[in-house]
Formats: sequence, structure tokens, C-alpha cells
Amino acid sequence: MSRSVLPVVGQAVVTAGIGLIAIRTAGGPTSALMVQTGALVIGGLIAAGLALNPWRPGPKGAAVVIGLCLALVFATLGDGGPGVHRWIALGPVMVQPASIVLPFVVWALATARANWWAGALAGAFALVLAVQPDAASATGLLLALLARGGMKRRLAAQDVTALLMAAMAAVWTWTRVDTLPAVAHVERVVPEAFAAHPLIGVAAGAALILSPLPFVLKAWKGTDRVLAAGLAGLWIGLVAGNLCGNYPAPVVGYGASLAIGWLASLGLCLSRPRPAPAPKWTISPRG
Repeated sequence: MSRSVLPVVGQAVVTAGIGLIAIRTAGGPTSALMVQTGALVIGGLIAAGLALNPWRPGPKGAAVVIGLCLALVFATLGDGGPGVHRWIALGPVMVQPASIVLPFVVWALATARANWWAGALAGAFALVLAVQPDAASATGLLLALLARGGMKRRLAAQDVTALLMAAMAAVWTWTRVDTLPAVAHVERVVPEAFAAHPLIGVAAGAALILSPLPFVLKAWKGTDRVLAAGLAGLWIGLVAGNLCGNYPAPVVGYGASLAIGWLASLGLCLSRPRPAPAPKWTISPRG
């Protein structure tokens, strides 16, 4: 394991441990701890697999990846009931697809050349987030696109189109009223843990704020800076959603999908792209 990987793994372990303690301190039941632990194990395995996978999608592959992610998020709108549509039931566990697949949307957009299919699907993804509504995820996608655009010297028309659609979606979601009540060990885990035990509350707050740090550091100085910047924007947006609104606290609060998504993001950020093959001579070098 390289030296650059050790701090990331260390932060992941510490953040996961603080999160489990904070959830319990904020009144989370044993069943929540069991689900969160299972999600952390699954997320860790996914992160390890992604870190060892050098594959990067091309323009067509990026459109396929975003299309599959869009289909999963769109499926949340099919429950037929009024109100908020963010989850899919997998047995007794409610899964929030957007929290799991958003890192892969950012990955596909950051690693492939701009094309109209990927840009249109990214814009459609933002609109589905607005319909759900999910202001935290919509803000995360907007900041990811902004950070990605800031790293590129020149934005294509399809990039600008996706960015404008994400901006409209984020504004729309924040102007809508979220009718779901806050849960102590989910959305309000930091203040509730602080009220029960100030030291645990401070640790949970610090872990929450520092959760985008690995992506920020790699975007500032590292390889795959466009991808790292996009993931940094995504998780800054999701953290801001908890701090500014009634949305789950990533990783330190109860939420299996956010835990898996954050660990998957770490795996994507740690992966090394396969080096391009050396060009083959079509004529003699002397010629």
C-alpha cells in the first residue's frame, strides 16, 4: 500500500468509527448500527475493487454509465405516492440510489471527452433530482460540474447545457418545502450527539466537514485532478445540504447509501488509469 493511500484509508476508518458512535449517541437503534456497519463493509469492498480497476469510459461508455445511473434514480419516481421520492425498498432496507450512483456520474463526465449524449443525460439526471426533490444531491451535482468546468481550459456547449440545467434544478429544489421531519440520528446526528456528549458531537462535526478532504487534496495536487475536483464538489454539496437543510449527514449520520457512495468515491479517486499504449510506427523512424 503506497503512502498516498494510507491517509485516505485512515480517514475512512476513523470517519466510519466516529459515525457509528455518533449514531448510537444520538439515539440510533441497534438495527441502524447493523445496517450502517453492513453498508460500510460493502462500501469498503466496492472501494477496493474500484481502486484496483484502471478502466476509464470513452464517450460512448460515459453515456451508458450515466444512462444506467439515470434509470436507477428515475425508478424512485414510480411509487405513485405524493411527497418525496428518493428511495427504493430492498427488503427491509430503504436505498437512496442518487447517493450511490452520483459518484459514477461525476466519474463518467470527468474521464471521458465531452459529448452531447453524456451532457443531455447529466442534465436529465439533475431534473430528476429536482422532481424527487433532493436539494442536497442537486447541489452536489451542480458543484461537481462547476469544479469540473473550473479544471478544464475550455467548456464545450454540452458542458454548459448540463451546467445550466443543474443550476436550475438546484435552485428549484431549494425553493420547495421538504415535508419530511428530521430524524435525530440521521439529519440531526451532530447536534444531537453534541447534546448527549459534547466530545462526540465535536468529533462527528469535524468528521463531517472533513469528509471531502481527500478529494480536495488530490484536486489541488495530484493525478486525475478533474475527477478529484468533481468528487470534491459533489461531497461539499452533500455536506452543505446537511448543514443548510433537512438532509442526511453523509457517513457520520445513519444512511447506508451515503456511506457506500462516499467509500465508492474514495475508490474512484484512488484508482490509477491504465497508461496509454505506445504508438506503433507506421513508417521507419529514420523516414
